[in-house]
Amino acid sequence: YKRQIGKNLSKLIENFPSVLCIVNNNIIGFAYTSSFAPDILEVYCIAVKKEYRNKEIGTEILKNLEEISSHKYGALILTNSIAYKNDVPNKVHATNFYIRNGYSKIFSTAKTNIFSKNI
Repeated sequence: YKRQIGKNLSKLIENFPSVLCIVNNNIIGFAYTSSFAPDILEVYCIAVKKEYRNKEIGTEILKNLEEISSHKYGALILTNSIAYKNDVPNKVHATNFYIRNGYSKIFSTAKTNIFSKNI
């Protein structure tokens, strides 16, 4: 199972915009995407190591992702849900982060929010 995820992730990174944030040769944050529609990207994952959070790194990753994506795509869409199986203790629900970064909530259920932003 892990090997299949690696293959899929490699294809995503190779074919769609992604961002790495590296400090002192260590990856401290990243984001990667895939096609949602011909002119819309879905942000599959954005993450920042816990000790680097609340330092605007997530915002910079998102801004860089928007910039490199805007040459070919017109919008980004992402899902934020507490319903996903979560192996990360005390994971932060990122709704406020996305709203602060200009994303609009376009759909929600009791456990999931979907956001979009024209880029």
